[in-house]
Amino acid sequence: MPQPLISIIVPTFNAAALIGECLESLGRQTLTDLEVLVLDGGSRDETVSVAHHRARGDARVRVFSEPDRGIYDAMNKGVKRSRGRWLLFLGSDDRLGSGDVLERISPLLRDDVDIVYGDVFHERRQCRVGGAFSVERLMVETICHQAMIFRADFLRRMGEFDLNFRIAADWDMNLRCFAAGARARYVDLVVAHYSGQGVSSRSVDKEFDACRLERIARYWDVPVWHRRLQTCRFAFRERALDEYAAGNWSAAMRQYSLYAWHSARAKLLGSRGKRT
Repeated sequence: MPQPLISIIVPTFNAAALIGECLESLGRQTLTDLEVLVLDGGSRDETVSVAHHRARGDARVRVFSEPDRGIYDAMNKGVKRSRGRWLLFLGSDDRLGSGDVLERISPLLRDDVDIVYGDVFHERRQCRVGGAFSVERLMVETICHQAMIFRADFLRRMGEFDLNFRIAADWDMNLRCFAAGARARYVDLVVAHYSGQGVSSRSVDKEFDACRLERIARYWDVPVWHRRLQTCRFAFRERALDEYAAGNWSAAMRQYSLYAWHSARAKLLGSRGKRT
């Protein structure tokens, strides 16, 4: 079987009411040089039946169902099973932005690029989200993975999504990619419609927030008190103010505590570094 240009990896779990529309949006793509991998985590509803029904009418769709450790475990499994030269990850409640979006992007999937990314339309907020990212911006917010297409061999070199992060493993992966010098290209297109109903939109990843500065410092090989990381530290304070303004007192306190802890630690380590 020839190697497809793009593998679209769709993690699912108990998504029978959603997966059909997602797969239909993929089937409508004018670019046909693709495969679709549905990675189901052992759903107890009709998700697998719906996906298999679609697969019977489209040989490009492959369905796998087995217990997993969450969305990022399913994404890791999808990467291993994929055959495409490029990889795109969609949630079961997401869909592509238009019928020709992959065809419009495909000329950009060249040997001199590692990541092509665009925007998403946030269904819950009813607005377009994205834009071009600098390293500094990536330190305080991330690119929606639904809007990103990764060169498969490059992503595999970066390693697997870190299962220690239940919500933000894609953010951690993006930091790894950019720190490794990813040749990323932004395209002014809505790549996907993002539902904004998942757990990542309703909560934050406490484990990732607690070690984000340390991860950034390690990936870019700078000390945690480096001035380049100051923007990241202040981002916790800004989020605390936003949460306070919204009346979310406990979330505001937690974010401000993270800001204070990271700032104090950076100051302590910085003073130690200057004495050595």
